[in-house]
Amino acid sequence: MSEDPRTTTDGLAGDPCDRPPNRAERYPDDGFGGDELAAVLELGRTALDCASGALVRVGDDGWTVRTAVTEDGSSGFAVSDRRVGTAVRNSDATVETGDGASAGWFAGRRVTVDGDPFGVVCFTDEAAAGRDRATAREVVERVADLVAGELEEFDDWSDRALTETLLQTVPDVLYAFSADGRPVQWNDHLEGVTGYGPADIATMGPLDFVAAEDRDRVTESLREVDRESVPDAVEADLVTRDGKRVPYEFNGAPITDEDGDVVGFAGVGRDVSDYRDHEETLTALHDVTRELLPLESEEAICERVVAATTDLLDIEVVGAFLFDEAANVLEPVAQNAGADAVVDEVPTFGPGEGVAWRAFMRGEVAVFDDVRAAEAVYNPETAVRSELFVPLGEHGILLAGSTAVGAFDDRTVELADLLAANAEAALNNVDRKRELAARDAELSRQHRRLERLNEVNERVRRIGHALVGVDTPAEVADLVCARLAAVDRFSLVALSARDGADGDLTTRATAGRGDGYFEAVETAEDLADGEGGDPTRRAARTDEPVVVDRVASDFRGAPWRRAALSRDFRSVAAFPLVHDGIPHGVLTVCADAPGTFDEETATVLSELADMVAEATGIAKRRRAASTGDGVELVVRVDPWPDPVGPLADAVGEAVTVTRAIPAADDACLLYAETAADTDAVTDALATTAGVASGRVVSASGDRTRFEVTTVDRTAADAVRAGGGRVVRLTLADGHARLVARVPPETDVRDLVERVGGDHEASVLAQRTDPATAEADPLDALTDRQRAALLAAYDAGFFEWPRRSSGEEVAADLSVAQPTFAEHLRRAQANLFDSLFEG
Repeated sequence: MSEDPRTTTDGLAGDPCDRPPNRAERYPDDGFGGDELAAVLELGRTALDCASGALVRVGDDGWTVRTAVTEDGSSGFAVSDRRVGTAVRNSDATVETGDGASAGWFAGRRVTVDGDPFGVVCFTDEAAAGRDRATAREVVERVADLVAGELEEFDDWSDRALTETLLQTVPDVLYAFSADGRPVQWNDHLEGVTGYGPADIATMGPLDFVAAEDRDRVTESLREVDRESVPDAVEADLVTRDGKRVPYEFNGAPITDEDGDVVGFAGVGRDVSDYRDHEETLTALHDVTRELLPLESEEAICERVVAATTDLLDIEVVGAFLFDEAANVLEPVAQNAGADAVVDEVPTFGPGEGVAWRAFMRGEVAVFDDVRAAEAVYNPETAVRSELFVPLGEHGILLAGSTAVGAFDDRTVELADLLAANAEAALNNVDRKRELAARDAELSRQHRRLERLNEVNERVRRIGHALVGVDTPAEVADLVCARLAAVDRFSLVALSARDGADGDLTTRATAGRGDGYFEAVETAEDLADGEGGDPTRRAARTDEPVVVDRVASDFRGAPWRRAALSRDFRSVAAFPLVHDGIPHGVLTVCADAPGTFDEETATVLSELADMVAEATGIAKRRRAASTGDGVELVVRVDPWPDPVGPLADAVGEAVTVTRAIPAADDACLLYAETAADTDAVTDALATTAGVASGRVVSASGDRTRFEVTTVDRTAADAVRAGGGRVVRLTLADGHARLVARVPPETDVRDLVERVGGDHEASVLAQRTDPATAEADPLDALTDRQRAALLAAYDAGFFEWPRRSSGEEVAADLSVAQPTFAEHLRRAQANLFDSLFEG
């Protein structure tokens, strides 16, 4: 019965030969080396005159036939596991004749390769008789040695093949030199890179491949190898046969023998051209960035980035376009010489025009291998074929082009994008600098404006304090002009007053330079009405401030402008002096710079004009009271325009107003008497429109005395505002008769119109009283003190028992009770001073 040659070997467990090292696995069952092994086995089979011979390979999982020869040329070979196991365990040849366990003759010998077990050489035959054991052992041992030699030779060849394969597989230059500098081994890449053939390389030393200026560094690296250490990588230019220099990085290590002595060195050289290029590009980009950031203008930035794109990327056509927000177009700002040569006229891209506009709007990089095929191409006949568009943020776009198709690879696009990003950062920096400069300039302007405004404010504040107690309108005018002209920017300050006779303006006071300006204006044809007239008369005519920021505008058509420019007045402002509806004149200020009267300055000067108007009115009243001169007017108004008229109608009897006192919030406090009873008066006060409050003060006999506070100003306020006072106002049967005393310079016609309003008014009598030497004792009081004293008197505050309390009088004046008490005490003190000390 035949035995299965692949069954598991019995009796081999635990034997060291059961597990040959993995080295045996290096010999695959692919027939490699089979012819040589078969020839050796055939020699042995012939010498032994046996039927078959084989090389059996023994492994962990059993044994297999590596190579076999037979007498009849068949491939079959059979042997028992026991006999293979016996041969593996014995160091000498094993020769067996047939027995009960295994039939036939067997001779075998263990085979080792470099001292490692590999398998068994086996010979078998069915006939065992007549065979000499000694001869068989000798033949088997000889065959085993020959087989081992073949396997060792194959092992050496395999190692060399592996080494050669590794050398050729690595994409870098590999080499090995002996200790005396002779090349021992290298791969084909060394020949391909340098251009030298094997014969050339065999005669060259390590330094022959290196540029002269790099040899010292390479030599020092080789000395490190001699000292049995691994040196650091060294960079040097590898020089080819035709003199081309290629940047390389070399790494080396020593080769040592069994004793540890250095017998040579091996190394690898790697082409670092791309790395060098990348490094140089990054350095150039860094330099460009440093150069871009200090630039102050968009044009300079665009010119620099165009030059950098041209130099670094070697692009034929480069241009930079900036977005003109006002025109809504991309304007060409900079382009290289290639653009000038290829493009006849660099275009301006408007909305929807060309790929450039689309890429800019989308904010995306656009690359075209052939821009002629693009749907939105600007010029289908363009000489430019490849085009690259890189947005510069919201500033514009960088355009690169080439007359070749497909000219831009990924690296070019990436670097162009980096350059554009640097340009965008620089453009943002310019914007920030411009914004900061504009903000600083604006802050400086605001600071100067605030300084000027503070100067004017301080001047106006001092003028306001100085106006308190000024006795005459002339003194008011002189004080205001002199002090306001002290402001550096104000060249001329003038105060014009209305003439009482015809209402025209007369220059009352001036201060500063520019003599003759108002005389020149008065003789000019600007006196005619119209918007082109001089500011002073326009303000008087409209009762509104007039500000002319630039006198030089259209000066030929306005004589007053020529007069102003001749005196170096660059801006003029005029502010009407109106208080309580009564015009007192105009404050005119001329400045030596355009735009002097900004909104804040004009507001402050308008407030000053209000103070001057009020002070002028007070001064007029004081002068009239102190001198005694004035005009007594008797005016008839049908009907009376304010709530007093309807109030008299509601009472049903004649009403006589004996006092009109200004109250807070534009109200007016009136004291009156009538023959009607208190109930009629009370009902009328409660039902008449325009009456804020009222009450009966006293009733005796056929006279009822009462007070009334109106919601708004009354016609009586127009008299007081003009420097006059109401002597008496009688209202009966729908008619009103006003007796008032006003200063002599009062424009009577204007006053009567203001008193009557839309109603019919006429002067019944007008009498001028001569001046007297007696002064009005109330002249020593302020307006508030006068109002408090008169209200208290007319309300019966001083009678006994009191008809009105301090709280009631304060309420009539719409002030707090302590305020009323303060004004009343001061009024009494001033009156007593004039009485006892005067």
